[in-house]
Order: sequence, then structure tokens, then C-alpha cells
Amino acid sequence: MDLKTLAPCLLSFALYWIFFIPADQPSVSALILKCLPTINLAVAVDLQSKPLSHRQNMIWWGLAFSAIGDAALVWPWGFLGGIVNFAIAHYFYIRSVPTVHFLGKRPLLSVTIGLALYSAGLLIWHLLLRPGLSDPVLSLGVPVYIAWLTTTVWRSAVAGEWVMFLGSAIFMVSDCLIGINEFYMPIANSQEWIMSTYQVAQLLITVTAIREQEQKQKEKEG
Repeated sequence: MDLKTLAPCLLSFALYWIFFIPADQPSVSALILKCLPTINLAVAVDLQSKPLSHRQNMIWWGLAFSAIGDAALVWPWGFLGGIVNFAIAHYFYIRSVPTVHFLGKRPLLSVTIGLALYSAGLLIWHLLLRPGLSDPVLSLGVPVYIAWLTTTVWRSAVAGEWVMFLGSAIFMVSDCLIGINEFYMPIANSQEWIMSTYQVAQLLITVTAIREQEQKQKEKEG
């Protein structure tokens, strides 16, 4: 696995924290610092040997729309745009996960994990987020987005793609923190928690695309 392409990504992660700009100070500088890590992750995927595999292409598109979502969330008025772009990103992440059968090789485990994940998402929405959702568009959009994000996590588990599962599960944690902070109650050091989990999640998702390089190399040698 060629991790050299991740060096600029790790540097941009470091720059985000070194020049940390609080979320209540939106600016072009904040936008650059927030978007640069995700853009660099997409570049790392694109630098893999051509042609890119289906998974690599899908993850590249997911990261691209994530970067747009990052930009939208810099300003409070961009919240809905952020949700839309991250929903599109998760469409590509879901498509990146290979499954031959709907419930995978272990149907009972897939059903059990699915019930646990969707139940958790439903409880978080019903108990913590729904009471604070006064905007009619967000009242509909947030639960739909939760279900969509949960699908990314579940499909990764069904496929047995455990690095992708871990990444998307941490992504879910990050987004839950955003929701709780926005619609339920303020979280101490919310930006630090949200962005650290988000960056780890996107890094793990990107690693699954880079690991695909090993499979391509094996097929070429075979």
C-alpha cells in the first residue's frame, strides 16, 4: 500500500490544527484550512495507478463532494447545502462498497448489524434532534440524511469492508456531534471533537481506496 501519497494530507491535517480558526469566525482562511485536507485526500486517490478502479473512482467522487460540503459548512447559512453535498458524497461511498448479495456472505450478522445501526440512528433523531428541528426543510432532511449515512455504515459491514466500516462509523459519530451541538445542546470543544473524528473518518475511507492498489497489482502480476 503506497502511503506516500498521504503525506500532503497529513500535513494539511496538521496545518488545520496549528492555525486553528474557531467555527464562529468564518472566513476564506477558515475555508481553505477546512477544505484542504479533504482535497488532498481526493488527490491521493487520484495519484494511484491508472486506470482507477470502480471503488477508487467512487471514493474520489465522495471526497470531492465532501470538500464542497466542508466549504458550505464554514458559514451558518450553508448548513443545508452541506447536508446535500455530504448526502451525495455518501451515495458514492455506498456505491464504492462491493457486495454480490444484498445481505452479503453472513446474512444473520448483516441483519443484526443493520437493526442495531438503524435503531441507534432512529433513537438519536427521535430523542435528541427532532425536538430542536423547527425548520420544516431540516425536519425532513436531517432524518433522511441520518438514514442515508447509516446505510453507508451498514453496507460496509455487509461487504465485510471493516476499514470502510470503521471510517463511516466514525463519520456517523462526527455528524451526530454536529446534530447534537446544533439542535439539542452545546457540546464543550465541539469543533475539536467534530473535526478530529471527521478527519479520521475521511482518512480511513481514503485508505480503503489506496489499499485497492494492492489488489490491482496482484491482478496484474497474476
